Amino acid sequence: MNIQLKLRSDAAKADCLTVHPDTAAKLELLNRDIRSIRFGIQSHDIQITTSSELHMDEASLSHGIITSLKIPMAPRYEIVVKDNEIRIGPYIGFLVSLKPGNLKTSLDESSGYLHCYDEIGGAVVVFSYEGMNTSDLTIQGYMYNPDSKQWEKGTYAYPASFFRELLLNPWKNHFQSLLGDAIFNNFSYDKWKMFELLQASPILKKHLPVTKPIQKPDDIGSFLTVHPHAYMKPIYGAK
Repeated sequence: MNIQLKLRSDAAKADCLTVHPDTAAKLELLNRDIRSIRFGIQSHDIQITTSSELHMDEASLSHGIITSLKIPMAPRYEIVVKDNEIRIGPYIGFLVSLKPGNLKTSLDESSGYLHCYDEIGGAVVVFSYEGMNTSDLTIQGYMYNPDSKQWEKGTYAYPASFFRELLLNPWKNHFQSLLGDAIFNNFSYDKWKMFELLQASPILKKHLPVTKPIQKPDDIGSFLTVHPHAYMKPIYGAK
């Protein structure tokens, strides 16, 4: 079961995540051997405690963990338990530019990805290739603050997944070794395969237009007989 929580910083306890007892019960936190907490690709040792003084929709996290994992405090996060680990997220990056100087001009366009933010929550960062530090696995970029509705410049941890229209070859092995298959829109899928993946989601399916692959010229006429207006796009590439 996944629950969205607002994080609070706890300066009194070390290496602890504290939640309301009912929240702990819903997530079955006290019945599992949880050893670590993860944000992005970084993790930290953790202990679980409970407090009835907290609301069910909030959690208290040790200040040292927040600092170590570079967790922004403005977003509401989903808490997911997997194996012996708690994961805080989602944490999604958008790799939109080669140089940091071009990021600011990309923010208005990047804001288009936030239409469903209130439903999803989590941390969203926009960054560039040259803003990445591969030695300490940090990035310089802009993090979205849902309270102020503004993008805030700073140094952040590597995200758990990221979106990129084109992944430059020198960086491909670096990212795949850290993120595995959590790299999106790097031309691993053509448009039809992507449509099939999205259509498999009950939530997304209702938002998709009727779509058919064109195998022969007659397919166009058959489609237009039922749907008088249509967009025709190449299965690979853009436009």
